[in-house]
Amino acid sequence: MTRLLLCGLNARYDHTCLAVRSLAAALDENPIHGLMTKRREWTVNDPLLVLLHRLADEDADIYAFSCYIWNRTLTETLSLELKKIKPGAVVVWGGPEAETQSEAILGRGAADFILTGEGEITLPRLLRCLTEHGRTPPQTALKALPGLIWLSPGTGQLEQNGPPAPLADGSWPFPYRDEDLKQDKEKILYYEASRGCPFGCSYCLSERDRQVRRRPLERVLQELDRLIAADVRLVKFVDRTFNLNPERARQIWRHLIARSRETGARTCFHFELGGDLLEPDDLELLSQAPSGLFQVEIGVQSAHPDVLRAVNRPSRLEVLAWQVGLLRQAGNCHIHLDLIAGLPGETFARFTESLDWVWALRPHQLQLGFLKLLPGTSLWQQARERGWRWLDVPPYEVLETDSIGFSELGRLKQIAELLERYLNVDQSCAFRFAAAHWPRPWQFLDDFSKFCDRRGLFDRALGIEERLRQLWQFVRDSRKLSDPALGQQLDLLRTDFQLMGQMSQPDWLGFWALAAGKPAQNQLRFAVRQAGWPVADSRLRFDRIRLDWDVLLRDGHVKDADFLMVYGRKESKMVLLASGPFEAGLPPYQPK
Repeated sequence: MTRLLLCGLNARYDHTCLAVRSLAAALDENPIHGLMTKRREWTVNDPLLVLLHRLADEDADIYAFSCYIWNRTLTETLSLELKKIKPGAVVVWGGPEAETQSEAILGRGAADFILTGEGEITLPRLLRCLTEHGRTPPQTALKALPGLIWLSPGTGQLEQNGPPAPLADGSWPFPYRDEDLKQDKEKILYYEASRGCPFGCSYCLSERDRQVRRRPLERVLQELDRLIAADVRLVKFVDRTFNLNPERARQIWRHLIARSRETGARTCFHFELGGDLLEPDDLELLSQAPSGLFQVEIGVQSAHPDVLRAVNRPSRLEVLAWQVGLLRQAGNCHIHLDLIAGLPGETFARFTESLDWVWALRPHQLQLGFLKLLPGTSLWQQARERGWRWLDVPPYEVLETDSIGFSELGRLKQIAELLERYLNVDQSCAFRFAAAHWPRPWQFLDDFSKFCDRRGLFDRALGIEERLRQLWQFVRDSRKLSDPALGQQLDLLRTDFQLMGQMSQPDWLGFWALAAGKPAQNQLRFAVRQAGWPVADSRLRFDRIRLDWDVLLRDGHVKDADFLMVYGRKESKMVLLASGPFEAGLPPYQPK
């Protein structure tokens, strides 16, 4: 019996490896006589020796790794060390990093075989060859396997067969077994309703696969029902542009909305969309989705049309901005917008304009990424010709271009960290409110970045309280806010703190219920009794803020008001139970 181990090295614990699961499913559908298959997944943060012991303990004859920029370095190290311990084992690599770096990988002895194309086709063919002929099949047998790359044992010459024909009609297998869904329902599960991309962005490896193949819609809907029934927390579609076919996208959205209403399931679905491809019917449908059902990610990349044309990614930015605005106004979809620093023709100053432009769209998350010059892409070739600098090892991140320098990219790195700490989190109202008092969002971010850098805050992790306290100190020191605005700033810091689940009550946040005088406390007790709330319930917490919370959530604007906020303890965290104008009293108590 030949033993195969499919190995996935994920970037984070809550990620899953779609590739190895798809390969395992393909082998389950078409078993190979004499082959026993196992699948294991770890993370790139696991200790090297622990991983090496785990791999050796599996005692496989064939180890197959799925290789990407986030795990390439670790995969190579593990493969080389594994060969010392198990010299008789065969190591197979697949994935984009394997294909584009095949000669170097094979030359260093990290892999015996590299597979290109769709692994559901190429891996079973190689495995049949290995189970029939052993670890060193005859060259004639190897040359009959499309998509295979290897070194000739006699000459050391690189041998590369032509690519296999792609899978037809979206016939790749469903990657999840019932036991997987039960075990991994709290992780992120990935799903592909289509493969290929018709666009030709010059920085992306997908530019080489322009043929879009779609899974039959009926099968897609059935498989999504399985994920919902399994109570999966988050499903991410990996389709490059989910709404490329608008009517097909709407059929899937309609189905998911109907299922959500019928079942009340918690499953959330994440889509990558072309923002300028959204149609009025799309927005109307998405506005009907239950809150929390959909997350949408849109790659803006730059707000400058000439920059987008330079990377073969034209976009109707005015349409994109309008559609995102309508989607944001609906308020029920989580919106994630992306920018890329280091694109050709985008100077530091022009990038700050792109950041301001995207900030104005009020995304829930703004991801500031940095250009990766992936070997094999057309932009990688252009960068070589133009004398750019980038990391020689994965992730191949740009260091310097003819438009932006290394130190400028370093400044943007700090801005990216600020966005991750303060904007791309569960609650960011105080951060956004503070930024509105600077002439430009960029100026606020730059000033705050310098404040954090002087204090060494980028050199260590910050807890929630310290993160908010540093923002408060910066805002107070800036002297840009009036006294009433400072009061509202503190109210929002306190609100963010509690809505991020924090149960403590630090003095500096000025909790109203702790500081209110006797008349205000009596007024509160009267309102609580009138509404039937259990005034003696220690799990409840009351706060008062100087702005209209409903207007802030709906429009992103601060309107002066006197609002009462009622929090409760749930699973060792604070959650907002009710809010409303103080003079209107509390809504009737509804036990939760």
